[in-house]
Amino acid sequence: TCIHTIVVVPLSILSNWETQIKEHCQPGAIRFHTYYDAGRSKSPESLRNYDIVITTYQVVAQEHGSRTGSTHSSKKQKTNGGLFDIQWKVR
Repeated sequence: TCIHTIVVVPLSILSNWETQIKEHCQPGAIRFHTYYDAGRSKSPESLRNYDIVITTYQVVAQEHGSRTGSTHSSKKQKTNGGLFDIQWKVR
């Protein structure tokens, strides 16, 4: 199974996406995961089990920076696993 969609949003609307999926989709019809804070502990292998992964621009920038050696943030960088360890299907 692969991730069908990754949604990258500003932090201010992250919870809106969660709420909209819960309100407008049949329970269990869409498997989604919020990849932010504690949710970032998921391995690339487990992220493949979701139809939708929702994350923020900041998380993408941090993880991309940790892969390239760039340190744009003073926060601790995630160095193993993550969004960039998944082969994405580009459409």
